[in-house]
Amino acid sequence: KRYHKMIAEAPLEIFYCGKAEKNTIISLFQDAFSIMPRSDINYDIGTDVRMNALEDQPRYVEENLEVNQGKLVLGFRLGEYMEDPDIAALNVFNAVYGNGVTSKLFLNVREKLSLCYYASSVLDKVKGLMYVASGIDFDKFDAAKDEILRQLQDVKDGVISDDELDFAKKGIMSDLKALEDSVADLESFYFAQAVQGLEFTPAELSYLVGEVTKEQVSEIANSTVLDLIYFLKGPKEGEEINE
Repeated sequence: KRYHKMIAEAPLEIFYCGKAEKNTIISLFQDAFSIMPRSDINYDIGTDVRMNALEDQPRYVEENLEVNQGKLVLGFRLGEYMEDPDIAALNVFNAVYGNGVTSKLFLNVREKLSLCYYASSVLDKVKGLMYVASGIDFDKFDAAKDEILRQLQDVKDGVISDDELDFAKKGIMSDLKALEDSVADLESFYFAQAVQGLEFTPAELSYLVGEVTKEQVSEIANSTVLDLIYFLKGPKEGEEINE
């Protein structure tokens, strides 16, 4: 029943990349889908973005497993900024803070202080979330967590060098340029655009990335709210964990 409802009512997005003429492709798809039972299309199927944290204090989840390396993940909500988000600025914020080898998390938490084996941030722009994942020694939990949060505080306070901002932008713009080399990557790009209700080309988004300011990056950081701390570590002392 659910399947037939989806076929009849769900919006349909078609992505094509190739040599054939546009009208030829449209005709082929129209013929192929002409037998589909379609009714009134439900366009109101977007994901609601929760702005605030679930509780006053960040939730804490700890699990034990037979592992030699711990995993620390901090979950943030991007807050009120997601009421009218700037996608280009979000990308630059992520690159400045934790995504890539020129980010604050990589250069400071990993390289300079050696508090983790890796540390990086990932945005879910559809749901308004940011995850910071890191691999750490079990006894580095507090030090790593505090430094990850301190680096975010620096972004909030506008402690962003010209080089940090420039390297972040160039990294994003290089990735957008590289999309032209892969049909699959282009499809993923435009699929994400469709889900987010956007219509940028890679070149247009690249231009907007180049215009992002430090103030915009700090604005996003100041909107973030820590919601969840997750720590995966080894078994408790004297305890064996059976798979």
